Amino acid sequence: MKRFKPKNAQRLKDPYRKLKNAYAKCAGVFLSAALLPTNALAADPVAAIDNLSNLISNAISGVGGIIIIFGIVQIGMSIPAHDSSQRVTGFLSFFGGVVIAMHRFILDVIQT
Repeated sequence: MKRFKPKNAQRLKDPYRKLKNAYAKCAGVFLSAALLPTNALAADPVAAIDNLSNLISNAISGVGGIIIIFGIVQIGMSIPAHDSSQRVTGFLSFFGGVVIAMHRFILDVIQT
């Protein structure tokens, strides 16, 4: 059976045809770039681990410094109040902060 078409009827064109073609081309480029093998040029992995270790060590030292300051404040607040338990807590915080802040040096002394 033959389809009925008027003589002067134009074929309807997809208005998003150009956009679909551009999307298909971009998707093809990204897909081929993702699937093609590339060389991985990595830096020295030991240096990256050392940098991470130094970052963590500096963060721990910073926490130790904050604990030292907290201990000094507790000691200072306990002196006028004559509160011995707060003074003991302040000295423990202070010396604990010193140990935490100096952890790198302490570990180096223990290792040698």
